[in-house]
Amino acid sequence: MNDYITQEEYDDVEDLVIKAIHANSKAGTEPYIKQLSFKKSHFCGTTATIYSQLVASVKSVAGRVADKDRRMIAVEQELHKLSWHIKE
Repeated sequence: MNDYITQEEYDDVEDLVIKAIHANSKAGTEPYIKQLSFKKSHFCGTTATIYSQLVASVKSVAGRVADKDRRMIAVEQELHKLSWHIKE
């Protein structure tokens, strides 16, 4: 387990997040949410906390939901926070 994320892992996470939030239904987001949830086990400490918040934010915005634009801001913030933990 790592308290950091590699650039490759970050890119994979970002891709899954984008696919999940642009899916047309909650059911369509499920495969991406499952993959995101599985990846959480690779992290510990602050990175794991931020990652958990990211997954929760993605779940809240996935599919057709009210106030999607406001919820998207939380997803973008969590992705930004996660990018601070990229190991160079």
